[in-house]
Amino acid sequence: ADEWWESHFYAADAKFEDPISSATGPEAIRELHSLINESPLFTNAVMQVHDVQAAGKARVRARFTLTMTVKILPWKPRVSFTGVSTYWINDDSSVTMHKDEWDSADSLLEAVGDALGPCGLWRKGGGSLNCPEITLVRRGKEYDVKKVEPHRSVEASFTKFSKESAQESLYRYLQGANAVSAVMRLSSPLMVLYSDDSAKEGQYLSCILPGVYGSGELEPPMPMEASVLSFAKRSGGNYVSVSLPVESDYGGAWVSAEAVFDAKAKLRRCMMRDGFTAGEGWRLVRYSDAQGNEGVLYELWIPIQSLEFRAGPLVTASEEGLSMPGVKLDFTRLIDDEED
Repeated sequence: ADEWWESHFYAADAKFEDPISSATGPEAIRELHSLINESPLFTNAVMQVHDVQAAGKARVRARFTLTMTVKILPWKPRVSFTGVSTYWINDDSSVTMHKDEWDSADSLLEAVGDALGPCGLWRKGGGSLNCPEITLVRRGKEYDVKKVEPHRSVEASFTKFSKESAQESLYRYLQGANAVSAVMRLSSPLMVLYSDDSAKEGQYLSCILPGVYGSGELEPPMPMEASVLSFAKRSGGNYVSVSLPVESDYGGAWVSAEAVFDAKAKLRRCMMRDGFTAGEGWRLVRYSDAQGNEGVLYELWIPIQSLEFRAGPLVTASEEGLSMPGVKLDFTRLIDDEED
Protein backbone atom coordinates (compact mmCIF):
# COMPACT_ATOMS: atom_id res chain seq x y z
CA ALA A 1 0.00 0.00 0.00
CA ASP A 2 1.08 3.60 -0.45
CA GLU A 3 2.70 5.40 2.45
CA TRP A 4 -0.36 7.41 3.51
CA TRP A 5 -2.31 4.14 3.92
CA GLU A 6 0.08 2.53 6.41
CA SER A 7 -1.41 1.82 9.80
CA HIS A 8 0.87 4.04 11.90
CA PHE A 9 -0.97 7.15 10.64
CA TYR A 10 -4.27 6.00 12.18
CA ALA A 11 -5.61 6.19 15.72
CA ALA A 12 -6.65 2.93 17.41
CA ASP A 13 -10.35 3.65 16.81
CA ALA A 14 -9.95 5.26 13.36
CA LYS A 15 -12.73 4.79 10.82
CA PHE A 16 -12.58 4.69 7.03
CA GLU A 17 -15.36 4.85 4.44
CA ASP A 18 -15.78 5.32 0.69
CA PRO A 19 -18.75 4.77 -1.66
CA ILE A 20 -18.46 0.97 -1.54
CA SER A 21 -16.70 -0.01 1.71
CA SER A 22 -15.91 0.85 5.32
CA ALA A 23 -13.53 -0.31 8.05
CA THR A 24 -12.66 0.43 11.68
CA GLY A 25 -9.20 0.22 13.20
CA PRO A 26 -5.73 0.55 11.64
CA GLU A 27 -5.33 -3.13 10.73
CA ALA A 28 -8.75 -3.38 9.08
CA ILE A 29 -8.07 -0.19 7.11
CA ARG A 30 -4.68 -1.50 6.00
CA GLU A 31 -6.18 -4.82 4.87
CA LEU A 32 -8.93 -3.04 2.95
CA HIS A 33 -6.44 -0.86 1.08
CA SER A 34 -4.12 -3.80 0.38
CA LEU A 35 -7.01 -5.39 -1.54
CA ILE A 36 -6.99 -2.39 -3.86
CA ASN A 37 -3.36 -3.04 -4.71
CA GLU A 38 -3.74 -6.82 -5.11
CA SER A 39 -7.02 -8.74 -5.30
CA PRO A 40 -8.69 -11.32 -7.59
CA LEU A 41 -9.96 -8.41 -9.72
CA PHE A 42 -7.26 -5.70 -9.54
CA THR A 43 -3.50 -5.32 -9.37
CA ASN A 44 -0.77 -2.66 -9.71
CA ALA A 45 -2.65 0.18 -8.00
CA VAL A 46 -1.07 3.64 -8.29
CA MET A 47 -2.25 6.60 -6.23
CA GLN A 48 -1.41 10.11 -7.44
CA VAL A 49 -2.00 13.04 -5.10
CA HIS A 50 -2.53 16.35 -6.92
CA ASP A 51 -3.06 18.71 -3.99
CA VAL A 52 -3.10 18.68 -0.18
CA GLN A 53 -4.50 21.48 1.93
CA ALA A 54 -5.76 22.22 5.42
CA ALA A 55 -9.55 22.44 5.42
CA GLY A 56 -10.26 23.91 8.83
CA LYS A 57 -8.93 23.04 12.26
CA ALA A 58 -7.80 19.41 12.52
CA ARG A 59 -8.98 18.52 9.01
CA VAL A 60 -6.98 17.86 5.81
CA ARG A 61 -8.21 17.32 2.24
CA ALA A 62 -6.30 15.73 -0.64
CA ARG A 63 -7.35 15.34 -4.30
CA PHE A 64 -6.30 12.01 -5.82
CA THR A 65 -6.34 9.78 -8.90
CA LEU A 66 -6.35 6.04 -8.25
CA THR A 67 -5.45 3.83 -11.22
CA MET A 68 -5.54 0.01 -11.24
CA THR A 69 -5.09 -2.85 -13.70
CA VAL A 70 -8.09 -5.15 -14.24
CA LYS A 71 -6.31 -8.50 -14.12
CA ILE A 72 -9.26 -10.72 -15.13
CA LEU A 73 -9.55 -9.23 -18.63
CA PRO A 74 -7.15 -10.48 -21.33
CA TRP A 75 -5.98 -7.03 -22.47
CA LYS A 76 -5.28 -5.89 -18.87
CA PRO A 77 -6.92 -2.44 -19.07
CA ARG A 78 -6.29 0.32 -16.54
CA VAL A 79 -9.27 1.86 -14.74
CA SER A 80 -9.17 5.20 -12.96
CA PHE A 81 -11.10 6.75 -10.11
CA THR A 82 -10.72 10.35 -9.00
CA GLY A 83 -11.92 12.09 -5.91
CA VAL A 84 -11.12 13.77 -2.62
CA SER A 85 -9.88 12.25 0.65
CA THR A 86 -10.77 14.03 3.89
CA TYR A 87 -8.82 13.25 7.06
CA TRP A 88 -9.85 14.25 10.59
CA ILE A 89 -6.82 14.57 12.89
CA ASN A 90 -6.59 14.39 16.70
CA ASP A 91 -4.19 16.20 19.03
CA ASP A 92 -1.62 13.42 18.56
CA SER A 93 -1.57 14.03 14.79
CA SER A 94 -3.25 10.66 14.17
CA VAL A 95 -6.11 10.13 11.75
CA THR A 96 -9.45 9.46 13.49
CA MET A 97 -11.60 9.47 10.36
CA HIS A 98 -10.69 9.00 6.68
CA LYS A 99 -13.46 9.50 4.12
CA ASP A 100 -13.02 9.14 0.36
CA GLU A 101 -15.50 10.78 -2.01
CA TRP A 102 -15.40 9.85 -5.69
CA ASP A 103 -16.16 12.52 -8.26
CA SER A 104 -18.68 10.46 -10.18
CA ALA A 105 -19.97 7.88 -7.72
CA ASP A 106 -22.04 8.36 -4.57
CA SER A 107 -23.33 4.82 -4.18
CA LEU A 108 -22.35 1.19 -4.77
CA LEU A 109 -24.38 1.02 -7.99
CA GLU A 110 -22.80 4.19 -9.39
CA ALA A 111 -19.32 3.03 -8.36
CA VAL A 112 -19.68 -0.31 -10.16
CA GLY A 113 -20.99 1.47 -13.25
CA ASP A 114 -18.10 3.91 -13.14
CA ALA A 115 -15.57 1.07 -13.01
CA LEU A 116 -17.14 -1.22 -15.59
CA GLY A 117 -18.66 1.28 -18.02
CA PRO A 118 -17.07 2.21 -21.36
CA CYS A 119 -15.30 5.23 -19.86
CA GLY A 120 -13.60 2.95 -17.34
CA LEU A 121 -12.35 -0.21 -18.98
CA TRP A 122 -11.16 -0.55 -22.54
CA ARG A 123 -10.28 3.06 -23.33
CA LYS A 124 -7.44 2.81 -20.79
CA GLY A 125 -5.91 -0.21 -22.53
CA GLY A 126 -2.16 -0.48 -22.03
CA GLY A 127 0.81 -0.98 -24.30
CA SER A 128 1.03 0.83 -27.62
CA LEU A 129 -2.75 0.94 -28.07
CA ASN A 130 -3.14 4.14 -26.07
CA CYS A 131 -0.48 6.80 -26.14
CA PRO A 132 0.57 9.32 -24.99
CA GLU A 133 0.23 9.04 -21.24
CA ILE A 134 -3.12 10.49 -20.22
CA THR A 135 -3.81 11.09 -16.52
CA LEU A 136 -7.43 11.38 -15.45
CA VAL A 137 -7.46 14.21 -12.90
CA ARG A 138 -11.19 14.38 -12.30
CA ARG A 139 -14.01 12.21 -13.58
CA GLY A 140 -17.22 14.15 -13.17
CA LYS A 141 -20.85 13.52 -14.02
CA GLU A 142 -20.85 16.27 -16.66
CA TYR A 143 -17.25 16.19 -17.88
CA ASP A 144 -13.76 14.86 -17.16
CA VAL A 145 -10.49 16.71 -16.62
CA LYS A 146 -7.33 15.05 -17.92
CA LYS A 147 -3.66 15.82 -18.26
CA VAL A 148 -2.03 14.80 -21.56
CA GLU A 149 1.75 14.39 -21.71
CA PRO A 150 3.81 15.89 -24.58
CA HIS A 151 3.87 13.67 -27.65
CA ARG A 152 4.97 13.43 -31.29
CA SER A 153 2.50 12.95 -34.12
CA VAL A 154 2.29 12.39 -37.83
CA GLU A 155 -0.35 14.75 -39.20
CA ALA A 156 -2.21 15.77 -42.34
CA SER A 157 -3.98 19.07 -42.89
CA PHE A 158 -7.33 18.87 -44.65
CA THR A 159 -10.51 20.66 -45.65
CA LYS A 160 -13.98 19.17 -45.46
CA PHE A 161 -13.47 18.06 -49.08
CA SER A 162 -10.13 16.31 -48.48
CA LYS A 163 -10.54 14.64 -45.06
CA GLU A 164 -11.01 11.15 -46.47
CA SER A 165 -7.92 11.52 -48.66
CA ALA A 166 -5.86 12.77 -45.69
CA GLN A 167 -6.96 9.80 -43.62
CA GLU A 168 -6.01 7.35 -46.36
CA SER A 169 -2.54 8.95 -46.65
CA LEU A 170 -2.09 8.59 -42.90
CA TYR A 171 -3.08 4.93 -42.97
CA ARG A 172 -0.74 4.22 -45.90
CA TYR A 173 2.15 5.77 -43.96
CA LEU A 174 1.48 3.50 -40.98
CA GLN A 175 1.15 0.48 -43.26
CA GLY A 176 4.63 0.97 -44.72
CA ALA A 177 4.50 3.88 -47.18
CA ASN A 178 7.58 5.42 -45.59
CA ALA A 179 11.33 5.56 -46.18
CA VAL A 180 12.12 2.29 -44.35
CA SER A 181 8.84 0.45 -45.06
CA ALA A 182 8.15 0.29 -41.32
CA VAL A 183 4.68 -0.96 -40.39
CA MET A 184 3.25 0.79 -37.32
CA ARG A 185 0.09 0.13 -35.38
CA LEU A 186 -2.54 2.85 -35.46
CA SER A 187 -2.38 4.50 -32.06
CA SER A 188 -5.40 5.44 -30.02
CA PRO A 189 -6.75 8.02 -29.67
CA LEU A 190 -6.76 9.45 -33.19
CA MET A 191 -7.36 13.21 -33.03
CA VAL A 192 -8.83 15.84 -35.30
CA LEU A 193 -7.49 19.27 -34.31
CA TYR A 194 -9.55 22.39 -34.94
CA SER A 195 -8.26 25.92 -34.38
CA ASP A 196 -11.64 27.68 -34.35
CA ASP A 197 -15.18 26.99 -33.16
CA SER A 198 -16.65 26.89 -36.65
CA ALA A 199 -14.31 24.02 -37.68
CA LYS A 200 -13.48 25.84 -40.92
CA GLU A 201 -9.85 26.82 -40.27
CA GLY A 202 -6.66 24.96 -39.31
CA GLN A 203 -7.92 21.40 -39.41
CA TYR A 204 -5.40 18.58 -38.82
CA LEU A 205 -5.78 14.83 -38.60
CA SER A 206 -3.25 13.79 -35.96
CA CYS A 207 -2.00 10.28 -35.24
CA ILE A 208 0.30 9.88 -32.25
CA LEU A 209 3.51 8.11 -33.24
CA PRO A 210 3.88 4.80 -31.39
CA GLY A 211 6.80 3.30 -29.51
CA VAL A 212 10.34 4.58 -30.03
CA TYR A 213 9.14 7.10 -32.64
CA GLY A 214 6.68 8.66 -30.25
CA SER A 215 9.15 8.76 -27.36
CA GLY A 216 11.83 10.45 -29.48
CA GLU A 217 14.34 7.61 -29.15
CA LEU A 218 14.33 7.29 -32.95
CA GLU A 219 13.41 9.76 -35.63
CA PRO A 220 10.29 8.59 -37.47
CA PRO A 221 10.81 7.46 -41.07
CA MET A 222 9.97 10.05 -43.70
CA PRO A 223 6.61 9.54 -45.43
CA MET A 224 6.45 8.71 -49.12
CA GLU A 225 3.70 11.35 -49.40
CA ALA A 226 5.80 14.14 -47.89
CA SER A 227 3.66 16.82 -49.53
CA VAL A 228 0.63 15.63 -47.54
CA LEU A 229 2.06 14.40 -44.22
CA SER A 230 4.29 16.12 -41.68
CA PHE A 231 5.56 15.55 -38.15
CA ALA A 232 4.61 17.65 -35.12
CA LYS A 233 5.71 17.89 -31.50
CA ARG A 234 2.64 18.57 -29.39
CA SER A 235 3.18 20.02 -25.94
CA GLY A 236 0.29 18.21 -24.27
CA GLY A 237 -1.57 20.04 -21.53
CA ASN A 238 -4.83 19.92 -19.59
CA TYR A 239 -8.23 19.32 -21.18
CA VAL A 240 -11.88 19.22 -20.26
CA SER A 241 -13.54 16.34 -22.11
CA VAL A 242 -16.95 14.80 -22.67
CA SER A 243 -18.06 11.60 -24.41
CA LEU A 244 -20.16 11.92 -27.56
CA PRO A 245 -23.17 9.80 -28.62
CA VAL A 246 -22.10 7.32 -31.30
CA GLU A 247 -24.31 6.35 -34.23
CA SER A 248 -23.68 3.40 -36.49
CA ASP A 249 -24.80 2.00 -39.82
CA TYR A 250 -23.41 -0.33 -42.49
CA GLY A 251 -20.54 2.13 -42.97
CA GLY A 252 -19.39 1.88 -39.35
CA ALA A 253 -19.57 4.06 -36.24
CA TRP A 254 -19.65 7.86 -36.41
CA VAL A 255 -20.82 11.00 -34.62
CA SER A 256 -23.03 13.67 -36.12
CA ALA A 257 -21.99 17.29 -36.54
CA GLU A 258 -25.04 18.30 -34.53
CA ALA A 259 -23.94 16.15 -31.58
CA VAL A 260 -20.42 17.57 -31.72
CA PHE A 261 -21.46 21.23 -31.76
CA ASP A 262 -24.16 20.73 -29.12
CA ALA A 263 -21.64 19.04 -26.82
CA LYS A 264 -19.06 21.75 -27.44
CA ALA A 265 -21.50 24.54 -26.56
CA LYS A 266 -22.58 22.72 -23.37
CA LEU A 267 -18.98 22.01 -22.37
CA ARG A 268 -17.98 25.66 -22.78
CA ARG A 269 -20.93 26.68 -20.58
CA CYS A 270 -19.79 24.21 -17.92
CA MET A 271 -16.24 25.58 -18.09
CA MET A 272 -17.49 29.14 -17.67
CA ARG A 273 -19.73 28.14 -14.76
CA ASP A 274 -16.91 26.31 -12.97
CA GLY A 275 -14.30 29.03 -13.52
CA PHE A 276 -12.08 27.47 -16.18
CA THR A 277 -10.30 29.59 -18.76
CA ALA A 278 -10.50 27.82 -22.12
CA GLY A 279 -7.50 27.70 -24.45
CA GLU A 280 -7.59 28.01 -28.20
CA GLY A 281 -9.19 25.45 -30.46
CA TRP A 282 -10.64 22.02 -29.63
CA ARG A 283 -10.19 18.36 -30.51
CA LEU A 284 -12.43 15.57 -31.73
CA VAL A 285 -10.91 12.39 -30.30
CA ARG A 286 -11.60 8.85 -31.50
CA TYR A 287 -10.63 5.78 -29.48
CA SER A 288 -10.26 2.21 -30.64
CA ASP A 289 -11.29 -0.69 -28.44
CA ALA A 290 -8.96 -3.36 -27.07
CA GLN A 291 -9.19 -5.36 -30.30
CA GLY A 292 -8.27 -2.34 -32.43
CA ASN A 293 -11.77 -1.68 -33.76
CA GLU A 294 -12.02 2.01 -34.55
CA GLY A 295 -14.61 4.56 -33.54
CA VAL A 296 -15.98 2.76 -30.48
CA LEU A 297 -15.72 5.88 -28.34
CA TYR A 298 -15.63 9.52 -29.39
CA GLU A 299 -14.79 12.44 -27.11
CA LEU A 300 -14.61 16.19 -27.47
CA TRP A 301 -11.68 17.94 -25.78
CA ILE A 302 -11.30 21.65 -25.03
CA PRO A 303 -7.90 22.83 -23.75
CA ILE A 304 -7.67 24.55 -20.38
CA GLN A 305 -5.56 27.68 -20.43
CA SER A 306 -5.09 27.76 -16.64
CA LEU A 307 -5.74 25.10 -14.05
CA GLU A 308 -4.79 24.41 -10.46
CA PHE A 309 -5.57 20.98 -9.07
CA ARG A 310 -7.29 21.67 -5.77
CA ALA A 311 -8.42 19.34 -3.01
CA GLY A 312 -11.95 20.75 -3.03
CA PRO A 313 -14.92 18.84 -4.46
CA LEU A 314 -14.41 20.53 -7.84
CA VAL A 315 -11.24 21.23 -9.76
CA THR A 316 -10.95 25.03 -9.80
CA ALA A 317 -9.13 27.40 -12.10
CA SER A 318 -6.63 30.07 -11.17
CA GLU A 319 -4.20 32.39 -12.88
CA GLU A 320 -1.32 30.59 -11.16
CA GLY A 321 -1.37 27.88 -13.77
CA LEU A 322 -0.72 24.19 -13.24
CA SER A 323 0.15 23.13 -9.69
CA MET A 324 0.86 19.44 -9.25
CA PRO A 325 3.42 19.03 -6.45
CA GLY A 326 4.88 15.70 -5.44
CA VAL A 327 3.35 15.85 -1.98
CA LYS A 328 3.03 13.50 0.99
CA LEU A 329 0.57 13.88 3.81
CA ASP A 330 2.41 15.49 6.72
CA PHE A 331 -0.47 15.97 9.15
CA THR A 332 1.59 17.69 11.84
CA ARG A 333 2.86 20.35 9.45
CA LEU A 334 -0.55 20.96 7.95
CA ILE A 335 -2.20 21.36 11.34
CA ASP A 336 0.55 23.72 12.53
CA ASP A 337 0.14 25.81 9.36
CA GLU A 338 -3.62 26.05 9.91
CA GLU A 339 -3.22 27.15 13.54
CA ASP A 340 -0.74 29.86 12.52
